[in-house]
Amino acid sequence: MERERSLLISLMEYLTAHGYPEEALVFEWKIDARHMVDLAVIDPTTNRPIALFELKRRKNPQNLSMATRQLAAYKKALGDDQVPTYIVFPAEGIPPFEMYHLKKDASESNELFDTQIERVPDYSVMKNSAISKEILKTERQRRSTLDWFQVMCYLLAGAVVLLVVLDFLGIVRITPERLTLIGIIIALIIVPVASKLKILGMEFERRKKEEKPD
Repeated sequence: MERERSLLISLMEYLTAHGYPEEALVFEWKIDARHMVDLAVIDPTTNRPIALFELKRRKNPQNLSMATRQLAAYKKALGDDQVPTYIVFPAEGIPPFEMYHLKKDASESNELFDTQIERVPDYSVMKNSAISKEILKTERQRRSTLDWFQVMCYLLAGAVVLLVVLDFLGIVRITPERLTLIGIIIALIIVPVASKLKILGMEFERRKKEEKPD
C-alpha cells in the first residue's frame, strides 16, 4: 500500500508539473456504486473525466491483465469508450514510473509493454478533445431529436388529414370541442421536444431545468 501511495504521489506531481491543475486530479474517483478508478483527471467545468489512470505496484502480465479489465469496465460504466486510459507501474529513474496508454482495442496480452509513452498529452489538448467530443455528442442527440420530431409531425399531420376525410364522409363528426381536445393532445405530444408551441390560441412552453448553484 505504501508503495502504491508513493507511486500515486509521484504521478500527481508529474501531472501538475506538466500543466494539470491540482483541482482536476481526483484520487479514487467513484464512477458508480461498483467502480472506482485510482486516479481521474476531471474537467472542473463539466465534472466529466478526461483521463483515467490505474496504478499497479508491480509490472507483470497478471497486473497488466487486471488493469486492462478494470479500465475497460470503467469506460463501460461511464458509457464513454473514447476517454483516454493509462496503466502506471513503478520504475527506477525519473520519473519514477512507467506509463502505458491503453488502446481502445487492447487485449490482455503483453502488447502494452511495447507501447510505453514518455508523457501524457498536454492538459489543454485533453480538455479541448473532451469538449469537442461532448459537442459532437450533443449535436448528434440534437439531430436525432429533430429527425424524430419530423417523423412525429408527419404522423400527426396524417392523422389530422384522416380525421378531416372521415368528417367529410360523415363517418365521424369533428365539433369545436373535439377540435380543441385534438389540439391539446397534439400539444402534449410535441411540447416535450419543442421549447415553445402556440396552437388554437393556447401557448405551451417547456419548463427549463433550474441550474444548481456552484
